[in-house]
Amino acid sequence: MSNPLLRTLSMMKLQITLSMLSLILSSTAYAATYYVDQTSGNDSNNGSSPSTPWRNSPGMAAFSGSGVLSHGDTVLFDNCDTWRTTGTQGIWLVGGVTYDGNVFGSCSPQYGATIQAASANDAGVVRFRDHATIATIFRNFVVDAN
Repeated sequence: MSNPLLRTLSMMKLQITLSMLSLILSSTAYAATYYVDQTSGNDSNNGSSPSTPWRNSPGMAAFSGSGVLSHGDTVLFDNCDTWRTTGTQGIWLVGGVTYDGNVFGSCSPQYGATIQAASANDAGVVRFRDHATIATIFRNFVVDAN
């Protein structure tokens, strides 16, 4: 390529392609799976395995840990447990995160983990703000608003 204009255009095309690839990889490369177990969990755990689950999920008023969820993450709740929520809301879902109440745990068959309002939740039992490009998924739960 002796033409400087063609060389510049080729370099720009390569830079754009690499930038787009970097953007795609950065949105999924850090996705993590977390575990939540009301019975044997502890919010000071890292939540990253069934043997080190959180007791509550980030977004629940009762969560006292330092964990933060990001779009692309998955949160698996123990399907044998019930979370009784109090305060202004039950759980605030992070946009772009998948929450599943029936993949983790030993209860079978089961409808899924239960999120139950222990008293009036001013803003609702389950609330969320969706992510612009990644679906927010909340599935396999029993939600009891009393």
